[in-house]
Amino acid sequence: MVPLRTPFKPTILAVALAFSASVQAIPLTTTVTGGNILLSGANLSVSDSTTSSSFVNTSQSTSPVISQFNSSYGVLMSVTATITPGSSSTYLRADGSTPTGGTATVSTIWHGIDGLNVSGALNTASKHNGPNDGTSSSWLSPSQTITNSTALNSWVGSGSLNSQVDTSLIANRSHGGLPGETLTASISSSNVNNDPSYLTDLTTSYSLVYNYLQHAQASFAADSVVTELNLNFGHLYAGDPVASLSFNLFNLLGERAGLDLDLISGAGHTSVLTTNLTQFFGLEAGDNNDFLAFIDTSNPGTFNATYHLSLSDANIGASASRYLFDNYLTLNLSGTVIEAASAAAVPEPDMLALVGIGLLGFLGIRRSERKDEETNVASFDNTSLTPFGETEFERSTYQVDRRETSIAQRSDWDAQ
Repeated sequence: MVPLRTPFKPTILAVALAFSASVQAIPLTTTVTGGNILLSGANLSVSDSTTSSSFVNTSQSTSPVISQFNSSYGVLMSVTATITPGSSSTYLRADGSTPTGGTATVSTIWHGIDGLNVSGALNTASKHNGPNDGTSSSWLSPSQTITNSTALNSWVGSGSLNSQVDTSLIANRSHGGLPGETLTASISSSNVNNDPSYLTDLTTSYSLVYNYLQHAQASFAADSVVTELNLNFGHLYAGDPVASLSFNLFNLLGERAGLDLDLISGAGHTSVLTTNLTQFFGLEAGDNNDFLAFIDTSNPGTFNATYHLSLSDANIGASASRYLFDNYLTLNLSGTVIEAASAAAVPEPDMLALVGIGLLGFLGIRRSERKDEETNVASFDNTSLTPFGETEFERSTYQVDRRETSIAQRSDWDAQ
């Protein structure tokens, strides 16, 4: 018995939704903060007594400990480091005698981690010729954004990083005054009095903002994570045209990195069940690529094949934070090819109908002939006249002969 041909019915049908569209991903952030003392104790004041081009400074170092970026968040795209020193009640003072002039400066450099180099002046106070001292509470917050992918790798991990902040207080007497008079730079809580009792620590807060994109999310569906897809071609006749089924690969919508398809590996009847899958790179979030699966109907049989797809985050940001999704997606293909029915073994429906009609006609003719014979015999039996002047004996003999002939014909028909 020849099975009926069945249509192609995928177990799960992946459809590219018309409303899905890729958009430019916007980095998300996670922030590490802390605080340290930049200047304290003897480093809160320094004096310069010369008017040469040289200056006098005092320096102090501190070592902020930084938590690394956890790659479970996503792909690290950049790091923004910022130092925010002092406050509105912390003053940098430049003090000296009436004719003495010059500047007081605080500068810093934050370094110690690959790519980190936050540096610059934090504040400057100037004293001009005259009785007024210079004061300033306008503290600057130097900042730096690191984008170099190689440098960013150092920031990725589950531990901590040791950094260093070197801060200097600089006094520079540039003009005026008598020999030996000084210009003093100091950190004070007063903007009107240079009394040493007002000296105060210079503190700072720091922040590290990790800018990242979520990891790519591969799926056979547009709006949910589907990692396995079954496509069944059903039953096909040998020699039918090569059949195909469509499917899609999505990078789900979100603030995500692009998606790369790196490796395709197959097992089973991969010469019969094939695809047009090819590597791709940087598939944006919310976008999809469409593909086809095929079955070769050259030979009958039941066929199964499995394709494993290995994917990864696109080649952006810190490579140490990118994820590799080995054998993450599974595509299962199946189908049955059956032998086509022979034309000689199975008569055409039109021929069967003609043969049937011919048989019915033949049986009808035989029945009609039998009925006519019986009618003729009965008519002779019921005749009371002697045809053409026959005697009773002659008529009787004629009837007997007629009946014997009729019986003989019936026997011949039955035998046939």
